[in-house]
Amino acid sequence: MSEQLSLIEPQRHTHLRLAAATDPGPRRTRTPGRGGAPAYTDRERHAEDLGRQVSTIADEHRRRSEVLGVDPELILVLEINGPLDPADVERAGLRVLELRSDRALVAFAQDPELTEFVRRNDLYMQGTRGFTDKGYERAAEYETLFDKIDALRPIGSRDLIGVELARHLDEGPDPGEVVRLEINCWCSEDAGEAQRRNADVAAAVGRAGGTVHATSVRATAGWSVVCCDLPVGMLEEVLATDRISWVDLMPSPMLDAPEFLSATPESLPLAVAPSSTAPILAVIDSGIRSAHPLLAPAVIGAEAVGEGIADGGDESGHGTLVASLGLYGSLEEPLATRSSVVPAGRLLSVRVLDRNDRFPDDQAWPDLLLEAMTVAAEAGARVINLSLGDSRRPYAGPRPTPIAAMVDQFIRYHQDVVVVTCAGNYDSGQHDLGRLRSNDYVADLLTLPEPGILDPGTAALSLTVGGLGGGHHQGVFVRASADKVVVGGPNLPSPHTRVGPGPMGAIKPELSAPSGSAVVDTVVGREDRGSTLGKVVGAGGNAPDRLLAAGRGTSYAAPLVSHGALRVLGQYPELNGNSVRALLLVGADQIPTYLDSGAPARQDERRLTGYGRVSPERSEMSDDHRVVLLSQHTIRVNQAHFYRVAIPSSFRVAGGRIDLSVALAFDPPVRVTRLDYLASKMSFQAFHGPSLEEVRLAYVKAATEEDLEDDVALTPSGLRGRLDLQPADTERSRGANQLGRYVRHQKVADDRPDELVIAVRNQNRWDVDNAEQRYSLAVMLQRDTGHPSIYAELRAELEPLVEIEIEAEAGF
Repeated sequence: MSEQLSLIEPQRHTHLRLAAATDPGPRRTRTPGRGGAPAYTDRERHAEDLGRQVSTIADEHRRRSEVLGVDPELILVLEINGPLDPADVERAGLRVLELRSDRALVAFAQDPELTEFVRRNDLYMQGTRGFTDKGYERAAEYETLFDKIDALRPIGSRDLIGVELARHLDEGPDPGEVVRLEINCWCSEDAGEAQRRNADVAAAVGRAGGTVHATSVRATAGWSVVCCDLPVGMLEEVLATDRISWVDLMPSPMLDAPEFLSATPESLPLAVAPSSTAPILAVIDSGIRSAHPLLAPAVIGAEAVGEGIADGGDESGHGTLVASLGLYGSLEEPLATRSSVVPAGRLLSVRVLDRNDRFPDDQAWPDLLLEAMTVAAEAGARVINLSLGDSRRPYAGPRPTPIAAMVDQFIRYHQDVVVVTCAGNYDSGQHDLGRLRSNDYVADLLTLPEPGILDPGTAALSLTVGGLGGGHHQGVFVRASADKVVVGGPNLPSPHTRVGPGPMGAIKPELSAPSGSAVVDTVVGREDRGSTLGKVVGAGGNAPDRLLAAGRGTSYAAPLVSHGALRVLGQYPELNGNSVRALLLVGADQIPTYLDSGAPARQDERRLTGYGRVSPERSEMSDDHRVVLLSQHTIRVNQAHFYRVAIPSSFRVAGGRIDLSVALAFDPPVRVTRLDYLASKMSFQAFHGPSLEEVRLAYVKAATEEDLEDDVALTPSGLRGRLDLQPADTERSRGANQLGRYVRHQKVADDRPDELVIAVRNQNRWDVDNAEQRYSLAVMLQRDTGHPSIYAELRAELEPLVEIEIEAEAGF
């Protein structure tokens, strides 16, 4: 959404505090519904097929012998046709290890004979259990389990080997060649069981002639890893222990090597030191050039984490460029005018990459990442920027990843910290050159092979950032000519950005920012990767004689969102992480549509650029015609809160445009082995017509009469006046960072009520009863500048957001 141009600079104001929630409305806890016709009407035949498969699997397992001193376990793949409750699987005698996809669930059979599974299958085989008094057929016993299972099979090597390792094996290496591997072990929530499997793999590697460099087990995040050197020829035997969920070559980080530009200290903007209370930005990256004129006034520390990383210096320049963008945002204008600049915060660098721009290859990089994040939090960082990614396993969904869970658990524990991640980069060389020039590459991004977001950008509680093409003034116009075409533009996705959604279909990336673009040389007919046209410009750290750098990639989009978070915290230091995320979402500029018309096209646009372009200015402050209200609160699970929002008198004046945006951010517990990764779901709806009491009573009545379905998107039937916030609740409520927008071009009639009502709901999935969930709700009201302002009117009724006082939730 773009504001109309005005010759008068709008006056900036602090945001306002949204009045505390009224007494919440109760909601009854429900077991998720599993209705619908059975997939297998011939239950006897289906049960017989499953029984034969179980018998074959059990016979083959009995014939297996010890491998490398380890007794093989029976690990099964359940090929399923729809959502399967892990609790049903575990009651049948299997331990769920991983939801590999929406079509496969991996489980461990502690009893290789599968006695309980066979018993239940025999009962299912007997078919339906008669009819109800009303004539409805009763389901077969255990139908909810066996109706969802199409087949069972033991796990095989094809399920376990990653892309990079598979490519290397296809080259036919010598069996004696030693490769450095990251081995992921099966990791249940039982910490002892997870540790046992990890130790078994480490021992097997040693007996196979390998060397173990590091091990790590974090059962609550589903993370168990052995980093090792291993002869290629022994890989199959190690896999045969059935302790391994995935193995690949050790990763290298996703970095774009910046091209350095000539500059002198005198040509740079004068950097003024931030205040001693400015929020701290932690850049976890390749280190920084701490004496750089643009960074030095803000640097409070340069740490290093990981074996072989001796100091916090920056050999590649990546971390230095990222840090400058986080502190200052886009630097093109200050560089051109040589005006002074003030960093939005203080800077802490935590280096995790070695001199070759790689994670140390004898340690698991997620462990280093978590250690670095902990170092940052303990040093007081309020914003953590992660412009890193693992390109080996692009997200394919719907399962969450252990790495995402580790980051999410960190965020939930450190509730005052905002974590910003990048979506990751796709090689623009994969695009057809002609379609790059015509901008048809935008549609191609959705269909390219493995286009998914890279870890840790899949973390549900982080803000993930996608890339937008270069603006007309972005980059350095050296060697420019009419023959070189900058692909796309400021309102189109970059050709290198990666594509959502995130876990469980959540909108990812949530925000987008300029990340540079590709340049096509029309004379030679190829992409010009050396050109600085359209690239992101910032501080350079590679060499003493290079002070500026230009690069492209979502690595450089993420710190622009981190910059926005710093600016919000600079104004409102008492806010928690949820509130900062909500303000960044509600302040985002809506990007004009760029795909075909219709709802599916809008969904595809959100997969590319999220809810819109980050706007630090709009997130930081309100103005005369745009007012942001914020509530920072706590809700008990399975309850609802209700808010009044006054309608300004300017909305009753004819003509122009009226905008309403609502953003919600919350930080639920997460668990990778649950079908519902987030412990609870939250959602919001806005109403104009019914009073707050009418809305509240409708929700309470619906909870009593079972009028509310399990899906949080639905509102009580018969409740009129719901505003059509977009995207629809069914889409936005899948994630922990949500935004809905409503636009109208007609005035509000004089006989309509003077207030809107916003309902916020929580639906418990697997959290403990009476658990309390933190959340923040941001509401933006906007009127075009050709009509009377609205800030003063709302300010007369509401407190300025100087500090937040959390009020206790009303009791029942």
